[in-house]
Amino acid sequence: MKTMLLIIAALPLILPAACNRPPVRDKVRALQNLQIENGIIRQRTVYPYHFLVETANLNELGTYDMEILARYFERHSGKLNILRGDADNVLYEARVSSALQELAVLGVQTDRLQVVDELPPGDGMLSARAIIVIDNQQPRSPTQEGRNVSFTIPSSQSNVEAME
Repeated sequence: MKTMLLIIAALPLILPAACNRPPVRDKVRALQNLQIENGIIRQRTVYPYHFLVETANLNELGTYDMEILARYFERHSGKLNILRGDADNVLYEARVSSALQELAVLGVQTDRLQVVDELPPGDGMLSARAIIVIDNQQPRSPTQEGRNVSFTIPSSQSNVEAME
């Protein structure tokens, strides 16, 4: 009985602390957002899909990614990769200008950046380690769409190591 009364008396002290703890899903969401931001910083790449179609205007995703990049480039210099895609010279230069202007508005000293059009940075993978999918279906007739392509796959690990 005393234990029950003690628990009831302690509830007003314990409940507020328990109610103020953020739910687990908020922590998970925060960690997911951190992973997304780390990926954007790791790549430091502005893709054609960050712009409205056939324009130099950043879309909502482009603006979001530029805000993350701005926080990084406020403290670091380095390469900003702006992929050309299928943009002609005029559109590409306008996109470069638009991206740099957005970073400048966000407080970045853009003269510390080197704008490049390269493959996004990352660990990548040797082509010898890529998984090759072979179509094992029956051969198609000439009237069916598609084609069968043959690949030679190394038969042992030593062949893969020799390719590296």
